[in-house]
Amino acid sequence: MNAFSLSLCRSPQFPLLHSPSKDPNAWKSILKNHAKLKNDRAILASYAEMDALGIRPSMATLPLVLKACSRLQDVEFGKRIHSHILGLDLIEDVRVRTALVDFYCKCGLLDVARELFEEMRERDLVSWNAMIGGYVGNEQYDDAVLLFLRLSREGLKPGSVTLVSLLSACTEMLEFRLGQAIHCYCLRNGLFHSEVHVGTALIGFYSRFDVRFSRYVFDSMLMPNIVSWNAMISEYFNSGADFEALLLFVQMLLADLTPDRVTFLAILQSCAEFECLGLGKQIHQLAIKRRFSKDKYVENALITMYGKCGCLASACDVFDKMMSRDLAPWNAMLFSCKNCKCYDKAFDLFKAMNSGAVEVNTITITTMLSICAESGDLGKGEQLHAYVIKTGKEKDVSNALLSMYIDLDCVPSAHMVFYETVTLDTVSYNLLIMGMMRNRLESLAWGVFRQMQQSGTKLNSYTMVSLLCGCKDALYLTAGKSIHGYSLRHYLEFNSSLCTALTDMYMDCGCESYAANLFWISPNRDVISWNAMIASYDRNGRPGEALQLFYQMQPEVRANSITMVNILPSCAEMADLQLGKCLHAYIIRRELDFTSEISVENALLTMYAKCGCIGSAVQIFDTLPRKDIVSWNAMIAAYGMHGRGEEALRLFYQMLESGERPTSVTFTSILSACSHSGLIEEGLEIFKAMHMVYSIVPDVVHYSGMVDLLSRAGSLDKARDIIHSMPLEPDPSLWRAHLAAYTASHDASIARFIGEKLIELEPMNIGNYVLLSNVHAAAGSWEDVNIIRSEIKEMRLKKTAGVSWIVVRNKIHSFTAGDTSHPMTDGIYETLRLLFSKSIENGDANQESTINSLTLSQWACL
Repeated sequence: MNAFSLSLCRSPQFPLLHSPSKDPNAWKSILKNHAKLKNDRAILASYAEMDALGIRPSMATLPLVLKACSRLQDVEFGKRIHSHILGLDLIEDVRVRTALVDFYCKCGLLDVARELFEEMRERDLVSWNAMIGGYVGNEQYDDAVLLFLRLSREGLKPGSVTLVSLLSACTEMLEFRLGQAIHCYCLRNGLFHSEVHVGTALIGFYSRFDVRFSRYVFDSMLMPNIVSWNAMISEYFNSGADFEALLLFVQMLLADLTPDRVTFLAILQSCAEFECLGLGKQIHQLAIKRRFSKDKYVENALITMYGKCGCLASACDVFDKMMSRDLAPWNAMLFSCKNCKCYDKAFDLFKAMNSGAVEVNTITITTMLSICAESGDLGKGEQLHAYVIKTGKEKDVSNALLSMYIDLDCVPSAHMVFYETVTLDTVSYNLLIMGMMRNRLESLAWGVFRQMQQSGTKLNSYTMVSLLCGCKDALYLTAGKSIHGYSLRHYLEFNSSLCTALTDMYMDCGCESYAANLFWISPNRDVISWNAMIASYDRNGRPGEALQLFYQMQPEVRANSITMVNILPSCAEMADLQLGKCLHAYIIRRELDFTSEISVENALLTMYAKCGCIGSAVQIFDTLPRKDIVSWNAMIAAYGMHGRGEEALRLFYQMLESGERPTSVTFTSILSACSHSGLIEEGLEIFKAMHMVYSIVPDVVHYSGMVDLLSRAGSLDKARDIIHSMPLEPDPSLWRAHLAAYTASHDASIARFIGEKLIELEPMNIGNYVLLSNVHAAAGSWEDVNIIRSEIKEMRLKKTAGVSWIVVRNKIHSFTAGDTSHPMTDGIYETLRLLFSKSIENGDANQESTINSLTLSQWACL
């Protein structure tokens, strides 16, 4: 017995499994049986026994053993076998040497594999395939292509295995033309229709370029098997075409194919992304019927699907019925709680994980940190930070901690985490810069940026995006231009995020022409870019331009739910109910794209309310399949703006009964509703409960609501007491709400004080002067009115001109009084003169209204 045999026999990893027998055929059968059962350790143990008994390995047994070594990644065992057969004739056998090449390739030892391959006296196609596959498996794609060319030059005809490996290389190298050439070769040589796995490989290859090409390949296959169907469904999912994935799954069932585990995983992910709860439940029933419901991977996918569809009860039901749980289902449940905004449930699960035998990982902690950020619970976030330090995982989740504190606007804690992080990377710097910019700490943010440069950390496009977060008005235009110039000089990638951030900056800083030029010259305009530009126009009070851009967008990219959420406020701003209805019809026609998009429904609700159609808003609210806090807030605000305070209050208490927790925005809406309806006692009670019951610290906007409520009711003294007692500095909107009430009170001295306070805060806002002038005029103090008018003239303040507009054939025509900029100005004014003359001839008593209505009619004719 040699040393190798002794070492194997003595190893506790490979105990003797069989009674000593010296019949080679018997051992050959034993090895084959182990191979059928995929029992690799038994294969190695049996081989050790064979060697201990002095039975020489054969050309049939060695490949089985080497394959077991590669699957177990047991490099040492494989090397010993190689060393043991070096002096034998076996080493020259093409099958044995090919098995060795394959073993070394799969264990990552490419140099040894290449040397063995080059030393081979004769090579068959399997040998070439092993080496080409080894190159591909180790991401040496160029070498794989070069070896394929050598194979062709030596006169060997590549087979399906060769071509599948080469297609994998083309996929990773994005070699479209070479992939097409392989496709043509397969068609010419009959491999496409005879070898199903070739078609499956082509589906994967084309999906890297356009999933429609993949579908063409799939439809061309004569007999696609379950692997091909799974590949096509998965490629649809990976490309974001979830609806197409669901349709293909239905077709697969109609074709009488039985789905397997991979099918269920892919289709459940598509249901989750598409938020198609009804179909998800049916697939769950099908999984039960096909006996896949107890597969742990399918169970995890079911939990995630139910969580993304907002059905936490069903996710919990799957979780509770699991026979055994590793870390994956626990993490899936935490994600589901996060998605359903059931934060308390998530914290309870996390406690259960720590009290049980489940060891959390970085995914668990990262999810919990994001839950703390979303729920706004700084206290629990700090507790979790302490837990991270205690368990020694701080290094692994430092960026997640940083992100949590930034999202919670807790810059000091973020700063502390940043400087305690041992290895700072680009993401760390970008997060801190963004947090400081968002909290108006521009000088500190620029300091961190300079530190980033000095440390040698690589800057990227997102660094610039972080810096641009703080450039939100004309004062920061120079800084924004500097960032733009820096990005150009350092050849940073002008990806969609950077282009969008620059466009937003120029729009917010008042340089619309710069923003538009940057947008139109961008070669990578995607739906995100269009949405951002539309949102910028709407945010800057340019609803007409936002709508015009929406029309221009249609031929280039397909609108999504974010587009609709951005464009519907423009209809509301223009009070264009007809256009809003058109957009609603557009959404209904595209129902399959917007199904379950609650944000779109909320935007429609708000649009109808602001356009005066409260009935349609109520109808949308009542038919919502599920309501989030935004839905409740929008409907409460809708009732409030229509003076229906009683209904707003009823809805507020209904929301509380449903278990929805009110937010700061909820209280802003309900206080405004009480103010517009004169519900003083109710408003005071809600304002008191805001802090006492719901632990929400009132902001300036809430104090403004209370001041407006009391001022409208004539309780000016109480309103003044609130102003003086509030812990925050009153802002201009609060003073304006209070000043408006003095029009009827004739208390000029207090009105003058408030007006002066307003002008001190906003000296360039002409509206403040006009409001104070109206108060003095109501009190008969014409001398004060004249003084204010003189101040306006001296400061050269001008009211923003009112703009009228009309939409004709999807084109918006806007104009101001006396405007002559329209290309058809002469024709318009000539028509107006004719209409005015006719109205005088007819003796119309209401000439002005007639002129206005006819003007609009004339515009419509144009």
